[in-house]
Amino acid sequence: MSKISTHLTLALILFLFGSACGFFFLKVIDPDTASAYRLAILYAIIFILIYSGAVLLGYFMRIIFFRNGVHFDFLRSSERQGILLGLLGVSSLILSSYSFLNLWTIIPLIFVFFMFELYSH
Repeated sequence: MSKISTHLTLALILFLFGSACGFFFLKVIDPDTASAYRLAILYAIIFILIYSGAVLLGYFMRIIFFRNGVHFDFLRSSERQGILLGLLGVSSLILSSYSFLNLWTIIPLIFVFFMFELYSH
């Protein structure tokens, strides 16, 4: 396993890279008229942003509130939850682009991701 600082540095670089790419991509491309591969790139950028932001925020919140825990366990939990939140965000955007996102689809979607979190924990 790598050191914790390596994971956090990679998450910070991904966050900065995703922010820059997302800003550039949204300035140049219109998501309403974009082709399928451009939407795939947009969804990948959004996943990277949500994942890296959740990893950084989750890790440092755990450090603040649970000072006596194992730091690598904090990082592992943050990465797992970052992946799940990124997938939840992207799947919600995909459902929204097809006008399928409403209360009756978001509740089961959140429930499925909640069950994945309980199972993987």
